[in-house]
Amino acid sequence: MASAMLCIQQTEVQCPKVKEFRALYSKVLNDKHDDVMAKFGAILAQGIIDGGGRNVTVTLSSRTGHVWLQGAVGMLLFTHYWYWFPMSLCLGLSFAPSCIIAVNKNLEVGYFLFLKKIFLF
Repeated sequence: MASAMLCIQQTEVQCPKVKEFRALYSKVLNDKHDDVMAKFGAILAQGIIDGGGRNVTVTLSSRTGHVWLQGAVGMLLFTHYWYWFPMSLCLGLSFAPSCIIAVNKNLEVGYFLFLKKIFLF
């Protein structure tokens, strides 16, 4: 899972190791003799590396350098997934979009105003 967090926005062209990691995750999932926990980790790793359609990144701080509370809480809760598996869903709280591409139906960039509201719970 740590390898997936490191390679979350990398392609095979940018980082050749990504292809090896993806092959490793597939091998673990397809091998019927692997442990159930190894398969669970491979499933999570595949979800992390392809998170948000490869358009998000794991972040714990805001752009100004301050701690982003939602991301920090999400990662904290995710680290406790070992004791209670539904905690693994909290990783999504620490995902932040890395790029927003907004065009109209003619593929022209218009004027957009983005408002961000964060509700923790």
